[in-house]
Amino acid sequence: MKKTKPTKAPAPKARSTRKAAPRRKREFKPRDAESAQKALLEAAMVEFSQYGMEGANIERIAKACDLNKRMVYYYFATKEGLYLKTLAHAFRAIREAERKIPVSLDKPVESLMTAIDSIFKYYVENPVFVSLISMENLSGGKYAGEIMNDRLSSAFTVGLFKRIVDAGVAKGIFRRGINTSDLYLSIASLGFMYVANRHTLRITFNRNVSERSEIEIRRRIIQEMILNFVKADAIDLKGTMARWPDVGSQVADKLVHRNVRDAAVRDYLSSRHRDDAVT
Repeated sequence: MKKTKPTKAPAPKARSTRKAAPRRKREFKPRDAESAQKALLEAAMVEFSQYGMEGANIERIAKACDLNKRMVYYYFATKEGLYLKTLAHAFRAIREAERKIPVSLDKPVESLMTAIDSIFKYYVENPVFVSLISMENLSGGKYAGEIMNDRLSSAFTVGLFKRIVDAGVAKGIFRRGINTSDLYLSIASLGFMYVANRHTLRITFNRNVSERSEIEIRRRIIQEMILNFVKADAIDLKGTMARWPDVGSQVADKLVHRNVRDAAVRDYLSSRHRDDAVT
């Protein structure tokens, strides 16, 4: 019987003396990072406005931006950190819009009308902002207190209304003694409440308050209410609303002649339409 020679085991490969290169972290260009953070903040506004801080889901936020959820933690560390940045982002956006309101102190009435219109329009066009702030109110304003500063507060806008009111008082158009903080609070409340409660208002009043025509009615009512609040007793501003840009005659006709269930609104529209015709 033939003897088989034992096979030699293969010699072990020599270990490389070269050290493995350290794993490089993914780098982001400043512009890309800025875009990613902005996208995450916009998506977070929607998420937090629907579910609040506690119920929001980081994965849903990242998915909405087509990003990995790790990026959320990379930029904002925690969900609470993201919420605080989102809240600050929301307040910053409305304050920037308010800073752009055109004001002519030679025309205090027109400036006041423009300011009211701009603030109301912001709420109408940004319902996510309204929902987010409503959610924050449900938490007792816990987080708003942490991010609030002079730049995000209402200080600038209160000052804007003070300049408008002072100009109107100097011309004898507006009355003295108006607290401009209360004035801004009233304007903001009238617009914010309308948008925040649009769904229940639609049901309880059986009117689609989100229709353009309904929004125009509300805008004009708010303007007229505030005008009557600030005007000097001896000043008759009856024609102001008719002269101020409104829904236009075609829309006004539609509003007056349609089947409006609320008699008070129908009467209001009819009177405004007559004033427009006279003017």
